[in-house]
This record gives sequence, structure tokens and C-alpha cells, in this order.
Amino acid sequence: MEILTTTLTKNVSCIKTDKQSRSLGDLLCLLFEPFFSNGSYGYRPGRSAQQAIRKVKTYAGQGYGHAVEIDLSKYFDTLNQSFF
Repeated sequence: MEILTTTLTKNVSCIKTDKQSRSLGDLLCLLFEPFFSNGSYGYRPGRSAQQAIRKVKTYAGQGYGHAVEIDLSKYFDTLNQSFF
């Protein structure tokens, strides 16, 4: 019975943590979304890689000759996690 109780407690804790993470993520999106460039597509609600490619093609049709892709995901690994 103790093992079952421990397992249920851990599962409930994981669910609570997951809900809290999603709530925090939703809040951060509301706060910071207005500050992102309209040309930014990565990990943004309602935007996809296909939309980004279509936008690049539109810019190319307008005469632009360069597109820049930046992946900041590894940058966050360099931050001091204890600070957060």
C-alpha cells in the first residue's frame, strides 16, 4: 500500500508541476509576445516553420537576398540556472 501511495503522490505532484509550468508559460507569452519581432516564428503561438518559409519566399520575391536563422536554444544552457 505504501508503494501505491508514493506512486500516486508523485504522479499528482507531476501533474501539478506540469499545470504550473503551463500557466507560467502562458503568462510569459502574454507579457513578452508584444515585444517580439513580427518576423520571429520560432516557438511562438500560432506560428509555424511553414509560415516562416512562406515569409522568406515573400521577402525573396521583394528582392531581399539574405535570410538569417538564429538558434538560441543552446544559449540558455550557458546561463546560471541557480539564478532562476
